[in-house]
Amino acid sequence: MPRIALCDDDANDLRSIAAIIRQYQNTHLDAQLLLETFPSGEELLDAVRSNGPFDLYLLDAVMPHMNGIELGLKLRTHDHVAQIAYVTVSPAFAVDSYKVHAFHYLLKPVTDKDMVPLLNEALARFREKDEGAHCVRTKGGIRRILVREVASVELRQRQVRYHLADGSDIFSVSLRSSFAEAIVPLLDDRRFVLTSASFAVNVAYVTSVQKSSAMLFDGEAVPITRMHRLAVKQAWEDYWLS
Repeated sequence: MPRIALCDDDANDLRSIAAIIRQYQNTHLDAQLLLETFPSGEELLDAVRSNGPFDLYLLDAVMPHMNGIELGLKLRTHDHVAQIAYVTVSPAFAVDSYKVHAFHYLLKPVTDKDMVPLLNEALARFREKDEGAHCVRTKGGIRRILVREVASVELRQRQVRYHLADGSDIFSVSLRSSFAEAIVPLLDDRRFVLTSASFAVNVAYVTSVQKSSAMLFDGEAVPITRMHRLAVKQAWEDYWLS
């Protein structure tokens, strides 16, 4: 069930936008949403620290103490894959919204005609990202891992190291096939791209693409060879900007 966080310091806007979202759920019975509202960025951050990240953040850009862009950047330190959209009175922050990989920017006053396409797209993205699993044969038996949990994979001494978003690693048994063949279920997912003959990365966890490496949210640098550089950069841009 997707969790939505709506943050706006204007009480009237907070109520009216929340009402639109609840009406959307009433008219889209397949959309099971869990909405929480917050009057400040500080309260939203406290909730994330206590109860974990949300799947979608709807943020006002113009707020006192901490504006929506600053809030979005702080949220990204906790979660690099959640969706962020802005619902605000000013277009002044539209360019800055790309810093937090926002996928939508709505201007107030917001109507259901504005919100429905946003929620439709957010739910479609959520379902796409939530689907898929990969079974890994390890020394301890078969491990089933969700594709969205894998940040990167590496061929290391004939074993595949699966580096997960929670910081843990899973190692396969020795391969009898090529690295690319072993990770076909991952490469079939648009989030994954080979960075070299021995590495692949989930672009959802990439914070920057440099000349010879892709930087992950946890500081790990995944090597990129010259032959794969363009494909990695394109996959990363397509994921965050499409």
